[in-house]
Amino acid sequence: MHDPTLTRREVLALLAAAACVPAPDLDDLPPPPASLGDDPFRLGVTCGDPTPTGFVLGTRLAVDPLAPGGGMPPDPVSVGWEVARDRAFEDVVVASWTTVEAAQAHAVHAVIDGLADHEVYFYRFVVGAWTSPVGRARTAPAEGRTVDRLRLAIASCQDFRDGHWTAWQDLVDHEPDLVLFVGDYIYESGGAGVRAHLGGEAEDLEGYRQRYAQYRAEPTLQAAHAVAPWVVTWDDHEVDNDYAGTDPDPAATARRDAAWQAFREHMPVRAPWPPEPGPFRLHRRLGWGTLAELLVLDTRQHRSGPGDHDDPARTMLGAAQRDWAFAQIEGGEAAWAVLVQSLVLSDLSFGGAIVHDDQWDGFAVERRALLEACGRRGGVVVASGDRHASLLGRPFVPGSDDPVAVEVCGNSISSDGDGEPAEIVVKAAWANLDGVDHAQSRYRGWALVDLLPEVAEITFRAVETVLEPGAEVFDLARYRVARGSYALDELS
Repeated sequence: MHDPTLTRREVLALLAAAACVPAPDLDDLPPPPASLGDDPFRLGVTCGDPTPTGFVLGTRLAVDPLAPGGGMPPDPVSVGWEVARDRAFEDVVVASWTTVEAAQAHAVHAVIDGLADHEVYFYRFVVGAWTSPVGRARTAPAEGRTVDRLRLAIASCQDFRDGHWTAWQDLVDHEPDLVLFVGDYIYESGGAGVRAHLGGEAEDLEGYRQRYAQYRAEPTLQAAHAVAPWVVTWDDHEVDNDYAGTDPDPAATARRDAAWQAFREHMPVRAPWPPEPGPFRLHRRLGWGTLAELLVLDTRQHRSGPGDHDDPARTMLGAAQRDWAFAQIEGGEAAWAVLVQSLVLSDLSFGGAIVHDDQWDGFAVERRALLEACGRRGGVVVASGDRHASLLGRPFVPGSDDPVAVEVCGNSISSDGDGEPAEIVVKAAWANLDGVDHAQSRYRGWALVDLLPEVAEITFRAVETVLEPGAEVFDLARYRVARGSYALDELS
């Protein structure tokens, strides 16, 4: 296997020097339109959803990210890409191209196949004389291949207004194998705080596209996309706070469809391309040899609206996704099942005294069924977000004291800033609840999970402050959890 390491210095050098890299040899690539007068790779590159034979590559062309339409001409543009085994692109294994159009925000969605399993690759895009930054990708180990370790980064909730994204650069420094992003990639509301959102509230396609562009133009986020493949799901702020996908109101449906299209234009997910209005399948399975299978869940598109949290008809996942998820959890053969989803599964209701209708607390019957399925599996990691806190839970089926999973809520990258005193106290009290071993919301950050065949090693990384860029980042807490028994050790 080729050397997979990519240091912080190398990532920054690749981003800075991309314009100096000669264009790849794509003999049939048509020239760009004459109206394209500047470098269109201002939003970086991304890849995601790796399989044993490939991955999804993406970029969006923009010569001026904050201008309407990214400052792009209305003309179609031909974009090439190369995938190589080395950073110098001397051993190119894939070279191809496509034409992108304004109807899809000049976004590229390239599904790469035919590669070797469990290998590191490098990729780049080209338009005319311009070459993109270089990203690092990897293929998954084949089914049945013995794997000893998988390094996962869990992140979510990056409200641009609430602070700086120092956490992303720290994540790059730790070189994860995969980045699990579990929701609230953008925030739809307008306004300002530490920083300001451009424009008002995002409500139509152009508004959502501009919000994604403002976020993706940030160098630290670009570096995080370039360092490893991403596995992405969404929560509510990609559309609107606390929305449910079943809302039949025509205005709400039009807004949702616009938000969903912008999400797909910017995220490297395995979904039909080009995107069309309306529902699509976001839940999916990604294997990682004998070690893990990642089950990506969609907790928004199929959920019930507000209602009685004890109603057995109330659903977070919808019947079809729920049946699929339970079958995957119970039928999997890898050592670990990793549930990649947006909301905390552990009970944070203080015995039913505080039930948040939008959370898993508000879907008591379906949550119980999901926990029972986890118990029948015997090795489950739940990756979650949304609560703007770092949390380690070992949830159990009500009426039993035996944990059925280990849950890692990866905090927020910046949302809620350095925290409000009252909220810090309330969230710290979660650690006194049965099934919760760690909880804090004073510091922002992310979670690092090293999966081994018999244990999960968990590190919560914390940023001293998000009110200023470049703050100190440190280990907030470290744990080791045994597969199956979920016995817990706190590490020094």
